Amino acid sequence: MRIFIMSLIVILTSFPVFLHSQTDKVKQYLQMIGIGKINEVKSRMPDMLAIYPNDPGVMLLHGIVIEDLSKSIEIFEKIIKNFPKSEFADDANYRIVQYYVLTGNINKANSELESFRGRYKDSELLIIASDLLNSASKVSDSKKVTLTKEESKPEATKKDIASKVVVEEKKTIKEEPKQKNNAAYGLQVGLYSNHEAAKSEMQKFQNQRMFAEIKVKKVDNVNYYAVIIGNYSSKESAEEAKAIVKSICKCDPIIYEKDK
Repeated sequence: MRIFIMSLIVILTSFPVFLHSQTDKVKQYLQMIGIGKINEVKSRMPDMLAIYPNDPGVMLLHGIVIEDLSKSIEIFEKIIKNFPKSEFADDANYRIVQYYVLTGNINKANSELESFRGRYKDSELLIIASDLLNSASKVSDSKKVTLTKEESKPEATKKDIASKVVVEEKKTIKEEPKQKNNAAYGLQVGLYSNHEAAKSEMQKFQNQRMFAEIKVKKVDNVNYYAVIIGNYSSKESAEEAKAIVKSICKCDPIIYEKDK
């Protein structure tokens, strides 16, 4: 009986240590994702999910690395609902706002930001989410103004505008080279001769929970360091994201084709 009690005490006193260790591991993996090691984290997810299927930190990692974005949102919402006081809950809420911003659903992003503010008013991620949404809203408003001016011209009917869009799309498709299957794309937001300068720039975006990495580019046999934002499955997706990224980096992003 005494042995049983002692064993129980050991288990109970060890539990906080295991929990703390698991939390540290999740934070370490989040940092790895931030520096572009998403595939490395993804490869470790099956084991982590098998051991900690209901851990909010592990769930957050799972939602970040899976390719099905609708499934990611479901996971993030589940974290907020079932683990509202978890230290990872505000991160999950931030990523929901980020998702709707990057997919151009500004109204939904606004709604989610208000919910975020109501749940986690002291979260440091609120400022980042708000800045991201404000930048995206300016881009969206600019597009609306441009479209309104075009429609207000007497000679420009909706049919004319639609026809113009179709022609421009066909022209773009004709000029683009044939895409490689399974190619990945990013947006280059800076090119540096100094690695430390590139790293500093990359960290600015990582602090906003954006996927950022450094790629080496050889120009005239000299190595330069390109800061790349995002991980898009197609050139079209990267093109659609350019306006939002441009408003954030205050630069003119260049589409960058990554190695397979």
